[in-house]
Parts: sequence; C-alpha cells; structure tokens
Amino acid sequence: MAERTTGTQFLQRVQQARRAWHWPWNPGPDLRPAPPMDPMPSIDKLVAQFAMTLTAVGGYVRWAETDAATLAAIVEILESRAARSIIVTRHPDALGYAPRLADAGYDVTLVGFELGTTPSASERRAQREVMVRADVVLSGADYAIAETGTLAMLAGPHNPRVATLLPPIHIAVLDPARLLPSMPHLVARFKADHVHDGRPDISGLTFITGPSRTGDIEQTLSVGVHGPGEVTVILRHRAP
Repeated sequence: MAERTTGTQFLQRVQQARRAWHWPWNPGPDLRPAPPMDPMPSIDKLVAQFAMTLTAVGGYVRWAETDAATLAAIVEILESRAARSIIVTRHPDALGYAPRLADAGYDVTLVGFELGTTPSASERRAQREVMVRADVVLSGADYAIAETGTLAMLAGPHNPRVATLLPPIHIAVLDPARLLPSMPHLVARFKADHVHDGRPDISGLTFITGPSRTGDIEQTLSVGVHGPGEVTVILRHRAP
C-alpha cells in the first residue's frame, strides 16, 4: 500500500520544487515578434460587418448620427416595451442620457460608483436591488468586435458586471471608433490602453454577444435565462 502524503508533506515538496527551480522564474522580455494581423478595415466596413453579425445572433441595430437622434431611438425602444425603470452605467457614451431620460418622466438610476470612492456593503446591496428591478439597462461599450458582433466593457466598481446581466433589456450606445475587426485586435488594443497604466478599478472585461442563450442537455435553446433576452446597439453612425 502506498504511503499516504499529509498536507504538510505536500506543501514541503512544493516548496522544495520551487527552490530547485529558483522560483519565481523571470525569463526576461519576450523577444518573439507579435503575429501579423490584417490591416484595419475602414469604419464603414467595420460598422457593416458588426451590424450583420449582431443581427445574425439575434441582436438589434439602430442608427443615430446625433445625440438627439440617439435619445429618440432610446425613448422609442422604451415606449415600445412599456419600460419605466432604467439603470444607466457610468460609461461616457451613456451617462449623458440619464438626466434627459429623467426629464422625460422615466425612473432613472445611475449604477456603479465614482472613481476614488469606497462604497459600503449596504450601498452595494441597495444598488443591486435597483438593478434587479430595472426594466432596461443603458450602457456604452469600451470595445466592440465586428467579426462576432460582440460588445466588450471594462468591469469594475464604476461599471458592475451584473448591470448588463440583470435587466431583461439591454440598450448599448456604440461609438464606431471603438470597433475592432477581431479578438486579436481587441487584445492588442486593450494591452496598449490599460496593461501599463496600473488602473486598480478594472477587474476584467465583460463580453456580450447578442441576447443571452442557454442550451440544455436535450439541445433546447432558451433565451434570456442568464442575461437580457433583448440586446439593441445604437450605432452612432449614418445608416447604410
């Protein structure tokens, strides 16, 4: 019978192995050249591809060139869904519409916390309760992938992950300048933007590709179980 290893013995072996390998190992800078990527397509091509792929996965696309047209598109969606309660993330592409929607008679709540603040547990809990009850979430997007119709948002205290998961309807305002052709392009852009700036408020990236879909073992597809059942992206671009 093999001798049983205790937890203490196991940890001692791990420590011995680390010392043997002079851990932590620092291989120095990676001198391998980055893999080549295709040249960046034009904005018009990225917009057209994003609209096509998002529609293909069940999302909706609206077009608006101005703030007024964007607000009108948001209100049209809210009215068509009989929505009254809206949460708005602190993304700069969405934040400015909060007071305008409140002036229009909607129940609007900003979610997330300002940079530099330390919310208490009760403040976090109260905000989560508002997010659970909201009919709609209005957000921006930090990046978007044209190849897959995917939105990518920096997550952190300023932009809680659950903000775009709990309400049944998600409206996102997208600046085409944030569009990238593919995931490798997004990774490269994210590294250039954030890897070296030491931002403690970023805890990760949230990726959203159309409405939530869940499949069970019998291959029955359900929409809106683990996230919004409806996703609309308002592109700040002229309609094709």
